[in-house]
This record gives sequence, C-alpha cells and structure tokens, in this order.
Amino acid sequence: MFSRYSLRALIFLYFLLAGVTWVSGSAGQGILGRVALADVLGLLIVFFALLVVFKTRKGMVIVPTPFRLYMPFFLVLVLSVVFSDYPEKGLIEVLVHLYIFIVSLSLFVIFVQSKNLLSFEDILGLILGSGAVLSAIGLVQFLFLPNLFQGAFGGLSGTFRNTGQAGAFFALYIGIIVPGFLAGLIRPSLRNFILLLVIVLALILTFKRAAWIGLLIGFVLLVLRMSFSRSARDKKFAAYGLILIFVLAPVVLGVFSWAIENVNGMAWRFQSKISQDAGEDFIEGFFMENVHAMWLALVDNPIFGAGAANVAGVYTTKYEIHSTYMKIVATTGLVGTAFYLVFMSGFSVSMLKVGSLRNKYSEYLRYVFPFFVGMVVSWAYTYHLRKREFWIFFAVVCFCLYLSRRVSRNEINLGRL
Repeated sequence: MFSRYSLRALIFLYFLLAGVTWVSGSAGQGILGRVALADVLGLLIVFFALLVVFKTRKGMVIVPTPFRLYMPFFLVLVLSVVFSDYPEKGLIEVLVHLYIFIVSLSLFVIFVQSKNLLSFEDILGLILGSGAVLSAIGLVQFLFLPNLFQGAFGGLSGTFRNTGQAGAFFALYIGIIVPGFLAGLIRPSLRNFILLLVIVLALILTFKRAAWIGLLIGFVLLVLRMSFSRSARDKKFAAYGLILIFVLAPVVLGVFSWAIENVNGMAWRFQSKISQDAGEDFIEGFFMENVHAMWLALVDNPIFGAGAANVAGVYTTKYEIHSTYMKIVATTGLVGTAFYLVFMSGFSVSMLKVGSLRNKYSEYLRYVFPFFVGMVVSWAYTYHLRKREFWIFFAVVCFCLYLSRRVSRNEINLGRL
C-alpha cells in the first residue's frame, strides 16, 4: 500500500493533471480526442481504491447519498442514448460521464479509508499547490513566453485547450480554497496567500465572464452571510476580506495594465468581452441559438431528450449547447431534467444540513456553499458534469460531509485527523 508521501504525491498529481486538458487526437472526437493525462492517472486511482476496499472493507464500498443521487440521472442519460437517432455517437459521451464519476467515487473512498495518512487539511493544501502551479505556468506562458506552447489568442489558457476550460477550473479551485482559509483548515501564511493570489490573477486573465460572474456572486453571498452572522469572528473575516481586496487590487491592476500594453491580443480580447456590442451579440446570437436548439430537441423528444452527443450537428450547425441546464433539457428531456434537479438539490441540502453542525468541517461547508451557488449560476453557460474539477469538488465536499457527521457523533479523534 501507499505511504503517506506517495499517497500525497498521487493525489497532488491528479489534482495537477486535471488542469492539463491537451489530448493526442482531435479535441472531442473519438477516444483519443477525449483522453487526457489525468484520465490515465485516474486508472491508478481507481485501482488503488479497489485495493483499499478489498483490504479494509472486504469489498464493501461506501457510497454516500450525493453520489447515489447521481445514479438515476446517469441511468436516464444511458436511456436517452439507447433511444436516440445516433446511439453510436452518444456511447463515448456516456462512458466519459461514467468514468469521471467512478474516479470521483474512488477519490472519496481513498480519502475516507486513508484519513490517517491524508487529512482534509492535506487535501485542501494539495489543491492550493496544484492550482498555483497550473496558474504560474499559464501566467509565464501568457505574459512572457507566448511561444512556450500553443495558447489562446489574447487570453490565458495555459495547460488548457481554451480559456473557457481554464476559467471554469480556476474559479472552482478558488471556491474550494478560500473556505479552507476561513475555516482554519489552510494555514494563513504569506506563502499560501501568494499562491491564492496567483490563481486569482490567472483567472482574471482568462477573460471568461461566466467564471468571473460565478466567483463574484459567491464572494458577495459569502460576505453578506458573514456580515449578518452572529459570530464576531465572521464579521471580522468579512472586514478583513474587504480590506485585503483593496490592498491587493493595485497589484492586480498593475499586472493587468502592463499586460494590456505588452501582451499581443489582450487589448482586443478585453474590449471584445466587455463592450456593449459583445453583450448584445451574445444574447441575440449565441444564447438564442442555444435556446432554439434546446427547444427543438425537447419538442422532438420530450421524455428522454435527443440523447447525449445527438444535438451537435443535428439541432445546431456544429457545436454542442453551451449550458448545463439547456443541454440537460435537450439531451435527457423532462425525465433527465427532473433527476438532475433531484441530484443537485440533494447535494445542496446535504451541505446546508450538515453545515448547521458545530465543528470545523461544518464551518467549511458553510463557507463553501456561497461559492457553490455562484458556480451554479456560471454553469448556465458551461457544462459541468464531465469536468474533472467539478468531480474533485464533489469528492472533497462529500468527504467533508462524512467527517463532519463523524465528528458530531464523537466517532473519531480530532487530534488524529
């Protein structure tokens, strides 16, 4: 079995490679266009989880309620493909959803069964470190070495295939990390704050409005929650957070202004993202095309939808629908949409219910929930169910739910975690 250091190395490497989305084939086409380095490492994670299960639990797997709530939705996803016009197109899509779910569940099993080797605090630290490394690579390539490897024009993409993937990834990692600081699970050292700042700066330079908006909503909700909290500590954190933003703002603005002047294409991308014309073009063009495609697919297939991978090229000219919610309606119909809502509602209720307990893990859940709400808003533009960072977040939160319940029942020794 793994030692503490080898286990930490394995998990850190997965958290890191989750942000390397290059593939050997044509992106999104066939197996080679889907499999990235993290997926290869995921096989080792699944294998290790199986070893842990058979050694410690004699083949019995702990499957928490949030994971179980996903299974009916996945079954509908399978049925939607079976009854679709082009089931062969949806097969790979189904396998992608299944595999990333299994890897996430394997991470949860490893976290639970190896909690004496890998604490929750360790996991948050690994996410902070891996996110900072990915951000630093992206910043170096974007600001100073544009020819280091191929990147998006005028926006930071780093080790991701595009700026959209980078923005969604960094925003969700920040949503995991910041509550760790607030709950005292990540040490508030200068080094750790610098690592967080690096990730924030990378997110800003992706110019992804959905990620910006989602994180901003999460931060505003968090500040409001802490401001109206009965806890003097929460009120103090809210004040410190606002002060810290004002202190760091000149640094971020300085880097941003320098990049606008010196990075090829950045001024164009910035203007294209914030102009009034850009907003009108998005609403009247891209957004309405997605709504139209969703409606046509739903009208043709109201029960189980058009099927995974059966919208692009059928109800749209080329690309798939860029929205979790519209895509689920189009591909899985009314039945799939209902089960998706049950899945997400159950996950939300678990966080709120366990977050009401009185321990450091419940405190983390109370701080992470506003960021989750912000990400839910941002997923109106992106599709989160096959993103590795979402399933990392899911496994981490489920582990936190597990720890909080155990602590509240006095079933573990806090000093050993």
